[in-house]
Amino acid sequence: MDLLNPAYNILKKAGSALGRRHSEESIEKMKKSKKTTFNTTKGTAAVSKSVKLIDTLTSTTTIFPSISAAEKSINASQGSLHKALKSNNLGRLYKRRYQIILLPSFST
Repeated sequence: MDLLNPAYNILKKAGSALGRRHSEESIEKMKKSKKTTFNTTKGTAAVSKSVKLIDTLTSTTTIFPSISAAEKSINASQGSLHKALKSNNLGRLYKRRYQIILLPSFST
């Protein structure tokens, strides 16, 4: 294809986009689409699940906006509370101390 070099070929080398320029219209479309993307913190807040953590030793109840926030507060490894919730052991305590209850997500 490189040998033919037709007049309508914009690119100098076949299969390469090197040297290609976007039109002003395309640039404006890309700018507009970039401005309408979601903020990552808003996007993760929309899918995060609230957790109620009950400490059976101190009889305190704490509500966290996400599972990872609850894990950080009790120094649990990443994913361990999620795994405990998925195992359907609702009557069992996590670390023989905490009862975990999944709540509907917070609305901000």
